[in-house]
Amino acid sequence: MFLFEKHAKAVALALALTLVGCSDLGTDGTQDGSQDGAGITGSDAVSVTATTATISVSLGSAPESLSSTSVVVFYSDAETFDVEDAESVSSTKISKAGKCSISLEGLKWGTTYKYLAYAISDTSENPGESGEFRTADVSISLSVDGSSVTSTSATIKGTVTGISAADRGALEFGICCSEGEDSEPVSYQATTGAGPDFQVTVEGLNNGTEYIAVPYILQNGTAVYGKELKFTTSGNYSSASGDLDLDSATDLSSKENANCYIVTEGGLYKFKAVRGCSGEPVGSTSSTDPAGTPAGCAILWESFGTDIAPECCDLIEKVCLKNGYVAFRTAGTFKEGNAVIAATDAKGNCLWSWHIWLTDSPSENKYSNNAGVMMDRNLGATSTAPGDPCSLGLLYQWGRKDPFLSASSISEDIPAKSTIAWPKPVAHNNTTGTISYSVMNPTVFIGYNLETKDWQYSQDNTRWSSSKTKYDPCPAGYRVPDGGEEGILKKAGFAGNFGFDGNNKGILCLNSSPATWYPASGFKYFDDGSIGYIGVDGYYWSVTPSRTDAYYTYFNYGGYVDPAFSNYRSFGFAVRCQKI
Repeated sequence: MFLFEKHAKAVALALALTLVGCSDLGTDGTQDGSQDGAGITGSDAVSVTATTATISVSLGSAPESLSSTSVVVFYSDAETFDVEDAESVSSTKISKAGKCSISLEGLKWGTTYKYLAYAISDTSENPGESGEFRTADVSISLSVDGSSVTSTSATIKGTVTGISAADRGALEFGICCSEGEDSEPVSYQATTGAGPDFQVTVEGLNNGTEYIAVPYILQNGTAVYGKELKFTTSGNYSSASGDLDLDSATDLSSKENANCYIVTEGGLYKFKAVRGCSGEPVGSTSSTDPAGTPAGCAILWESFGTDIAPECCDLIEKVCLKNGYVAFRTAGTFKEGNAVIAATDAKGNCLWSWHIWLTDSPSENKYSNNAGVMMDRNLGATSTAPGDPCSLGLLYQWGRKDPFLSASSISEDIPAKSTIAWPKPVAHNNTTGTISYSVMNPTVFIGYNLETKDWQYSQDNTRWSSSKTKYDPCPAGYRVPDGGEEGILKKAGFAGNFGFDGNNKGILCLNSSPATWYPASGFKYFDDGSIGYIGVDGYYWSVTPSRTDAYYTYFNYGGYVDPAFSNYRSFGFAVRCQKI
């Protein structure tokens, strides 16, 4: 077999080459015997970068023979050069002076290569002298300016040395960031071709937490890592705990206890540290709920419900647990959004948590046929305006009191941002699928039981009910509505074909006075907790069980509404609260 037939790149020019048996070639690529025609009188590697090299070749040939001559360069980073295993590049661009330059690309940085050039004409193949070169070394380092580090993000600067403009198109470099040595890293990649100086803004971090950032360079799927950089996010929520004057605080629980409290203006507030609408003190002995001695309280998260993450304490400035009350003070500048406050034991374990809903005062809608009265917005929404992402509100697994974030868009499945990086969902088992676990881990989405599709291991129908339970997520005076054939929306006639507003992504319900907007709220998937179908379909929970499922109101982008659908209880759906 002719040597160059094994290197298709080298013979792609379809030259009429003289066949020479492989046995005529030495392992170093030289050829025994002499040939007439063009020959290489010199070759040298010039313009070497981290990923490229240019081989300059001189041929000793009669000018008339150059038009039928090509040059092939074989190269390899193997310790022992063997032309049979080498890569090759060819060229027919030979000057009248017998000069030829061949560019080698996609090389490994900081690597020694050996090469051999061949001159090939119609009648001969002549090797030149072998040579070697080393590609430039590349390194990457990181730095972070303390002023760029917030409670949820950090801007990290990277510098790459030993890299040319030509190299930048062949390399990808950026940052991997993780929380602790054993945590799974999240990759924050810089754009290919950037540099030599670049920066990456890492978002969605936990407050008051040390992170490890490691720079990487990626070429052909192989990564090389640089020296790690450690930084700590600011705004640790522990600084939000302090002493507050309970005597001066407005008592949000003076008329009724709840898991959700509405705040419409800035100020100092308090509520009883009890489990939901019950009178059970947090931490007291219970067969289902976590017990323990309350020792303090903490802000778990805050969100505007948009694509902008608040800084820690942007909504709630200070919290304290005192004399059987949880007290909090809003930020100096009142901002609308949602937050969750938890009562904790001495080890920081969550014993109970409450949703603080900072918004303008919700109004009431009377539904047709004396069906009942409901709130004018989704639970957690800070707007009732069609097309406003803040009208989406929050999402809930059936029977759980604690909310999850919806989307920051009315038409894309992009989660709203908050002050924390939300933990990964957990698989369902006899430990995670319990009331106690759900209360102690209010930010953790719980996967489904394979048989019942419920997040709860031992299924029951008492978590939510027409008689408001201590796990009901609605504020005082409201509860999750009845559903199914006897539900408020079915009685009101909110069923059948309605016009779907494709621009604002939702349905204007005319079965209430005044008319009320229902955004296509989408859902959180029952298995992995990711959001989906935002702006496409609407899903609204009721308290009414349906065998192992539960009833909900459903509508789609075609305008079809059915208030008596049923589905898995492990889904995360929106809630529109009914007046008690």
